[in-house]
Amino acid sequence: MDNLILELDFTDKTPAGGGLGYLSPGQHQATILEFRHYAESNRLYCYMLTEGIRHRESFSLSDKGIGFVMGLLVSAGMAADKLTGKQKIPFHKFVGRSVYFSYTPPTLGANGQPVENSYPSYRFYPEAQYNSMVAAANAAIENIEIEAPTNGSNGQAISTAPAAAADANFDFLIEGPQS
Repeated sequence: MDNLILELDFTDKTPAGGGLGYLSPGQHQATILEFRHYAESNRLYCYMLTEGIRHRESFSLSDKGIGFVMGLLVSAGMAADKLTGKQKIPFHKFVGRSVYFSYTPPTLGANGQPVENSYPSYRFYPEAQYNSMVAAANAAIENIEIEAPTNGSNGQAISTAPAAAADANFDFLIEGPQS
């Protein structure tokens, strides 16, 4: 066989076949790969990479969807206090940044595709909140300290011993009006 050498242009191309994937449910960190805006549907797509899986979140740019876009921007490191009034957001500057989120995959059918009206769900968090959530989820039960319940502001521990039958007469709660 002769040596075969071809010059190919891979600029702005991605490998075919893999397409988009779905993550396991739970907490994840992703790197933003790119954004695409579709003016006809007024949607913004954010493409991300998590553990080798390319996935995307779709945002409506209507009034109802702007809060979700804000969550993404704050997760990517933008100060929440900068998100007031009308702002021009340079989305391209967020490419390469990490975002932190809780993910719920869509319901998949037998063919491995999402069933009708089933979509993945992303809830974005600032990095510090995400780290706290992950730490709490990974805490070993033996490392969790359980304090005895107290009686309000006096700080006295509530007895967990069963009350004597004479002291626990709550029949008035189930009986009708007393005559």
